Amino acid sequence: MILDGQHRLASPVSPLGARRELRFFPMTHPDGWIGVHLALARTSAEEPWTLALLRSFTGGRVLLAALVDRAGGVREWLEVWLQTSPWAAVGSRGNLYPLNNAALDARWDALTEALLQTDRAAILVTGLEHRSPAPLWLDLDRGRCWPPTQEDGTIELCTDEAALTTAGLPSYAGSVERYLWRKGNPAAGFLRVATGGMSAQTVPAWAGPTGSLLPVNPQAGRILVRRHAPFDLDTYVDFLSGRGLGRTNTNSPFVFLDPANEPPLDACDQLQQSGAFFIPTTRGLAGRFLETFHLKLLLFTQVVRTVQANTETLQMPMLNLSASSFRVDFASPASELPILWTARATLVDASAALVVPLPSTERRRFQRLAEPSSLIYSAAQGAPPARGEGTLRIRKIATEAERFILQATLATDEFISVSDSDLVYLEIPVPGDAPVPVYGQLDASGALNVNERRFHSFPSVWPPEVHAVLSRMEGHAFRQVRFETVPQLGARQDLYSLGVIAARILLTHSHHTLAESIDEVISLARTMVRVDGATAAQRAQQLALSDARWHAALGPQHHGHGCATPDEGYRWLPMELWWDAVATLARFFPGAGVFSYALDFNDPTDLPLHKTYDEPLRDLERLIQHSRSLLLSDWLANREVARVIQRVR
Repeated sequence: MILDGQHRLASPVSPLGARRELRFFPMTHPDGWIGVHLALARTSAEEPWTLALLRSFTGGRVLLAALVDRAGGVREWLEVWLQTSPWAAVGSRGNLYPLNNAALDARWDALTEALLQTDRAAILVTGLEHRSPAPLWLDLDRGRCWPPTQEDGTIELCTDEAALTTAGLPSYAGSVERYLWRKGNPAAGFLRVATGGMSAQTVPAWAGPTGSLLPVNPQAGRILVRRHAPFDLDTYVDFLSGRGLGRTNTNSPFVFLDPANEPPLDACDQLQQSGAFFIPTTRGLAGRFLETFHLKLLLFTQVVRTVQANTETLQMPMLNLSASSFRVDFASPASELPILWTARATLVDASAALVVPLPSTERRRFQRLAEPSSLIYSAAQGAPPARGEGTLRIRKIATEAERFILQATLATDEFISVSDSDLVYLEIPVPGDAPVPVYGQLDASGALNVNERRFHSFPSVWPPEVHAVLSRMEGHAFRQVRFETVPQLGARQDLYSLGVIAARILLTHSHHTLAESIDEVISLARTMVRVDGATAAQRAQQLALSDARWHAALGPQHHGHGCATPDEGYRWLPMELWWDAVATLARFFPGAGVFSYALDFNDPTDLPLHKTYDEPLRDLERLIQHSRSLLLSDWLANREVARVIQRVR
């Protein structure tokens, strides 16, 4: 619950809604989770209890939990993030990167460190963020956790490489296999654990009870506990658009409670009357229309800032952003500050990017560990990766800062459609030795034949014998050279996703779908051209004034609150401010137009990734200042006064 002196934010039943029965299981574990209780759920008494799974992410899953007092009262809803390891390797030739527990543990440590740095107030530190706890099953019949502490050795994840090797089992650090054992007692046997529990195998005697228990963390994955933000982004945005919270809807169980103990408040107009807004009720719907627009700008700016902070900390992109990547929490405000002004967006997803170093170079690239869960938020990748064979003619071996650069011409009958910055992987068949892997980029502009591409390798460090062989081969043609193109992924993919999220916040409602909003925004971005030094906002407004179809497609009526026409929206919100916001939204889509923040999807190699968001954030702050100035003055009344003066003149 959150108090602001006037309203309480509460969940009458649970974040899962009123239709599911909850049971709390205390985490009285050897690792000592004092006060944290896991939530178990079921929809009827005939069904078995199951873990309350909130969501899954790349490399883990999130369970509902709570801080429960001795009387059984929920004091705070929590999320328990559990590390899982379901992969072995991702990619193909040149795009292949083996995954192992060492890499997955490093990813998890980076994730938790980023969350601790960017959202420390939401994290409940348990000491299990950077080490593997004991595995965990629940014995529902006896109301206790398994395994218990035993005198003949603690059951834990085996990371003892010598013990694993002696038992003929795969390495922990070098594979994704995980085995439990009695610490220091390999003779008692090992239990191989998989994502959902344990695999088919000979089960050691000490692990016999696990077959009838509820697995929670059988892999002994690392754990993060954080505060559960009450609203998903979609629900809160719909609320800011004038739609009721729908407290009977199982997807929206949180409500605002009235201080006078009246029925819960779930609509903007009710909350305005009760003081949850900054603008008083005397300004009515017009004031609420302007204020919720301002709150949407604040919300989206927080989304972008959160992504920037996470990118700066991890130095890698997200590559999986969507509206479900964020939830909305409320801070504990001063006694007179309206609760809606304390809302903040929190990132509740983990990056799907994997950092892949390029052998023999100082370069790295990013690779998706999993495909995005919602394709509408993901930029199209263009042409699929090209693979094939061709003839490579060595033009020159250049030297740069004690590193070698291979310049060559690749001739192939394969159709290759790549940008100048797409990654290309070659295998040069050196006589008498293994093929030499080389990474670089193709350039079609310098080629003299339509079936040829100029190839420039990244500065590389090669063994002396390889350099000697290739240097003697200048002018030589290598046949049957295998190659593969790999599209570059980076922060600009996230920039596109943020543009879609902005369209969801500002333009989407039940009669204007997200797909329609994106299509119309990108059409606007492509139509805006530079004319006489006009800004993007000015060009967008000029287009709207010259063609009424833009008002219908992207006008302020899409902000919501029952606004029926663009003209009605412009009475409540200045046209120049609205089109400035729409133009800023359109600029988030890389390559969509001349005003786009990025002309293509390829990140510059000389700038840190988080710098991608500097210019968009400056524009968003300018929009917020403009809308705030209108909130602090009655611009509607001022405009009417100006009109009277004009008539008198």
